[in-house]
Amino acid sequence: MLETKLPIRMTHYGYRADSGGPGKFRGGNGIIREYTMEADGALSLWFERSKTPAWGLSAAGRRPRRT
Repeated sequence: MLETKLPIRMTHYGYRADSGGPGKFRGGNGIIREYTMEADGALSLWFERSKTPAWGLSAAGRRPRRT
């Protein structure tokens, strides 16, 4: 769909291997997206949790547990 509206081509879309973390209750694996611009231009993308990972079960010591 993207390629029909803009001069951009998605060259790769897949899961990041073992990015869910260790342990019994692992998080979900991340996603890799690669794009190629077919014409001059600028592209700005924003994806949720791109800088701050999910807290996960028991917050992995980063945040106190709510009671």
